[in-house]
Order: sequence, then structure tokens, then C-alpha cells
Amino acid sequence: MEQFAINPATVPSERNLVPVRTSCNGSVTVARDRLEQKYAQLLCERLDLGKLVSYVGNKRTPLLRLYRYKEAFSLEFVKLLIRDFELDANDLLFDPFAGMGTTLFGAWTQGIPSYGIDRLPIAAFVARTLPSLVHLRSGDILTSYRRLLSEVGSAEPAPIADDVRIIPLAFPPAALVRLRRWKTCIQRLQQPLRDVMLLLLYAILDEVSYTSKDGQFLRLNRSRRPKTPDVALRRKCEEAEEDLWALHNGMLGDPQVLRSTRPQVVCGDTCAAEGITLPQPAST
Repeated sequence: MEQFAINPATVPSERNLVPVRTSCNGSVTVARDRLEQKYAQLLCERLDLGKLVSYVGNKRTPLLRLYRYKEAFSLEFVKLLIRDFELDANDLLFDPFAGMGTTLFGAWTQGIPSYGIDRLPIAAFVARTLPSLVHLRSGDILTSYRRLLSEVGSAEPAPIADDVRIIPLAFPPAALVRLRRWKTCIQRLQQPLRDVMLLLLYAILDEVSYTSKDGQFLRLNRSRRPKTPDVALRRKCEEAEEDLWALHNGMLGDPQVLRSTRPQVVCGDTCAAEGITLPQPAST
């Protein structure tokens, strides 16, 4: 396997750096400025990639479109970097800030082993769950939806974080109770169907609430008319079934290869990790 390394001689000493203070939203970014100065010789601008560093490109990508994660970048951007670095099944792709796992997903579709870490539980959950759809059969998701729909009305509502004040404000009361009952029913399922259905439930929360994400802020809009959980979840399940068809028909890669190269995802803080043990890729 080809090894890549940075020549220390090309990196300026930290002692020669001049601290530059700039303000961004009122916070001092000295550390970022120091890093940019230290590695300035290794950085380059690629303005032609601007359109790829966005989630927009994933809105029609099977599986990635199921959960809207605005902070993600497009799968095409990942594929371009994989091609540029000539990665293959003998390499190991490591993403220390994995987010919803677009980089890991791109490696997975090309049979490249990958390992990712993110400190946000929902991000790690999405990154870990999306590839597990390859183990489901067409029809599994809608069949489960129909069965659970007949049970949800009598289910005990799942507990919620009562100390998070926005939760009762964000949803119509009846919708919140219905969502909690859906979660109770879904948690009775076997894996991987349980996590897949939970992912789809989480994916509809915007649609069934008064909230919308505006940049880094969550805004309440009481004039909005939310969808009902049953309708929104059924549509999301139908979308997932469409993606299952695409997955099983090779639109994301060889299904047999995909079943054997599932990314490894850990929820944790990379910056606080004293040592990370990575799986060893196959040697050539």
C-alpha cells in the first residue's frame, strides 16, 4: 500500500509564526490562523469545487437523500478525492470528523475500508445506519410500516427529554404523542430494521414540526402547517424502498461488495482521544 507523508522540512516552525487575531462572530480565532500559517505551503484553493462542497448534490443520491444533513458535502466531492488519491480496497480511509458519513459512504460504495468518528450522536447514528440498508430485502420497510401502523395507536409513548424546552414547543401536542408511540413500536423491531426505521422517523421531524433550520439556528414558525407523522413516515418509507431497489440493482456498486465493506463508525471526540487504534487494511 502506498504511504503518504509530510516532509517536516517543508513546514515552517511554530516559533516563526506571527499570531494574527481575527474575529468571527465575536470569537478570537488565533488557533485557526496559526494552523493556516503553519501549513500554508500545503494548501491550495480550488474554486472549481465550490458547487460540490454542499449537501445539495445529495438530494437525489440513493440513501444519502433519506436524511437531510445540511452540513454535509456531496458524494461527488468524495469520489473526486478518492480518484485523485487513487485509493482502493488495499487502503483505509479515516475520517476524524465524519458527520453523517458522506466520506465513509463514498469509500463504502467503492469497496474501500473506512473508519470514522464524530462526537454528535445523531451524526454517528446516521453514518452507521445508512449502509445497513444493504442487508434489507425489498418490501421489508413498507411491510414493517403497515404492521406497526396497526399497533401504534395503543402503544405507550416513549420517554422524551423533559428538560429540553423546545420539544413541546416544536410539535403539535397530538403529533408529539404520535411520534413517541411510533418510537416505542419501532424499538421492538430486530436489527438492522430497527435502526433503519428509527433513522426514517428522525428524518421526518422537520416535516411534522413548526421548526425549520436557518443556517446554524433552529427557528419556530407557528404559521406553518406540519404534516401528520403517519403520512410523513409512510412517504419516507416509500422513498427508502425506492433506494433499496437502486441499491440491490447495483446503482451504488456491487451489492456483494457492499455487504462486506461496511464502514466502522464511533461516536466520540477525536480531539480528546489520546490514541486511536485503526483496523489494518489488507496488504498488497
